[in-house]
Amino acid sequence: MYSSLFKHPEAHMRIACTLARRKTGLTANDLRKHEKLIGSGLTKTLKEFEQCGLMRRYRDFTRSQNNALYQLVDPFTLFHLEFIEPEKVGSWASCYGTLGYHAWSGLAFELVCLHHVGGIKREIGIAGSRLRPVHGGAAHPPSGLRSIC
Repeated sequence: MYSSLFKHPEAHMRIACTLARRKTGLTANDLRKHEKLIGSGLTKTLKEFEQCGLMRRYRDFTRSQNNALYQLVDPFTLFHLEFIEPEKVGSWASCYGTLGYHAWSGLAFELVCLHHVGGIKREIGIAGSRLRPVHGGAAHPPSGLRSIC
């Protein structure tokens, strides 16, 4: 997927792996330390990630705007990195119902809700309110595809 989205997907894949380990996200400075990316390279990569909808930039109430968190929000990437990449499952059936699956599905549900806050507010009749989402801390690749981590 990343190869079809980005000309040079290697940095994106490394960042996705790093962000997947921290469900609440990391700051740009934390990513720089982990990925040894500097300056505009990281900024450009994060912007591309955000524009594709794979990651979100947000600020919780304890942080300044300049110290925003970057969070991986693509359920497919999170599933791939959690179950497929480390070869934890042989098939979907062997994964379904496990504790890991329930943790992933809960996170995926939260992310779907996060993507649709406006519609949810409209449907439950609170669209005019100024409520904003609050973040509360809430098998190997097929042949021919390379591992992304």
